[in-house]
Amino acid sequence: MRPELGYVRLSENASVRGALGLPVERNLFFKADRPLSRCADQAQRLESIRA
Repeated sequence: MRPELGYVRLSENASVRGALGLPVERNLFFKADRPLSRCADQAQRLESIRA
């Protein structure tokens, strides 16, 4: 599976549950340290998403 960028509605995320039945949480304090395009380029090279 290759990383992919796309759109998601927050209302769709609200309905997702993980393995333990816990909902997805948003990090309201997230600050990007690089452009999304750079993250996407790196993910494509590595064929995975890394923090």
